[in-house]
Amino acid sequence: MHSKFQSMSELPLSHFSGCYLNAQDVCKNSIYIALKGSKTHGAEFIPQALANGASLILMDKEDSYQPLLSKKYKIYKYPDLKINLPTIAKEVYKNRSQELIGITGTNGKTTVAFLIYKALNKLNKSTLYIGTLGALSENCKIKTGNTTPDIFTIYKLLEDSKTAYGVLEVSSHGIDQNRIGGLSFSIKILTNITYDHIDYHGSIENYQNTKLRFIKEDDASKVIISYDDLNEYQVSKKELFSIAVNKEADLSATIISSNLEGMQLSIYFRGIQYFMTSQLVGSLNVPNLLNALAALIILGIDIKDAIDALESISNIPGRMSIFKTNNSKTVIVDYAHTPDAMEKVLSDINKMTTKNITTIFGCGGNRDHAKRPMMGSIASKYSEKVILTSDNPRDEDPEKIALDIATSIDPSKYQIHLDREEAILREIEAEDDSIILVLGKGHEAQQISDGKAISLSDLEIVSRQC
Repeated sequence: MHSKFQSMSELPLSHFSGCYLNAQDVCKNSIYIALKGSKTHGAEFIPQALANGASLILMDKEDSYQPLLSKKYKIYKYPDLKINLPTIAKEVYKNRSQELIGITGTNGKTTVAFLIYKALNKLNKSTLYIGTLGALSENCKIKTGNTTPDIFTIYKLLEDSKTAYGVLEVSSHGIDQNRIGGLSFSIKILTNITYDHIDYHGSIENYQNTKLRFIKEDDASKVIISYDDLNEYQVSKKELFSIAVNKEADLSATIISSNLEGMQLSIYFRGIQYFMTSQLVGSLNVPNLLNALAALIILGIDIKDAIDALESISNIPGRMSIFKTNNSKTVIVDYAHTPDAMEKVLSDINKMTTKNITTIFGCGGNRDHAKRPMMGSIASKYSEKVILTSDNPRDEDPEKIALDIATSIDPSKYQIHLDREEAILREIEAEDDSIILVLGKGHEAQQISDGKAISLSDLEIVSRQC
């Protein structure tokens, strides 16, 4: 231990190899920060952190946690530790030089971030993506767990990647918990704000204000926002770039044609018309494409080159992923797990087909109960058949979750099949010509139930039938 240091100001933070909030991640000559969590205290894992090579343990100066401390271990008490995590992160991880783009919003974060990431790499501009799909670059593919990882994971990924650009999904939890503290963004994008995470934030107003706090921060970033949302969110910044569908804005678009194979768009920028043929499906992806295109333009990329790069992107994992099965069924896998996202997906598909629609979905356990009947009502509105199944029930009874959803569905329309894989396979094998939508999990490869995570991937289940 570095017992020779007499005060926090003497600690040479930049001399340590890293800084961690999880004792399992600690490595030789690193810092372990022991904070109070929602269920346990980080101090309980100090022995593990030391065994893994921690050279310094930090706790908050006001922390009164006592068990196993003080006598055996040298603990440095850092004043206002949580507030000062960005200061520590910037000292430990100094070698970061990326130009950062941050995307927040209820729906569309992953699609917009992934589009920007793929387009920049297509244009030979090295880029790191951090978000729901993990951490991705030309040289790495790392699972991160949360959409916005903890602050030290983000800083370490940025330093290790040595890319020119960083594209980050910024969740409301990430904003509220200051996981992006100390980072300077060149561009910030607000996709939309609709109903979600009320169980965490307490109200839709708190949730909305959290999102807007990121956008409204007084910094030098350029903000991209939908024209439709400008008045509602009262975002007043000098560096504002607006997008819109079927309306005038800095960058706007209209749909020329749309089907299950993609879209043709007419794009307007500075009085000049351009055309884009996108392989992405659904009008819900038009704002996503415009947000990505706006970011590329702001970064100084010629609009024609930017359009070409976006046209080359065929699919975002688990977002409107379309399969044709061996028995000629069309199956669409999508991550839609909020009322707004579900309505947009189902509405789009209804406009593109005359076939009946079967929707398979569930709602997460230990999460907002109020959205369950809302989503049931939407599924019932657009589907001829609704199959209620499990979607990360966690500690709740999956049948109880399904019955909560069913309260808003015509009893003649729905069935309950809690085994998700079996539910999907039964509908694929059914002797009808319905289009099947499998919603809620998208790219996810695990089902969380009874405290355990088991392997389960909608994408893999469906692809095996193709």
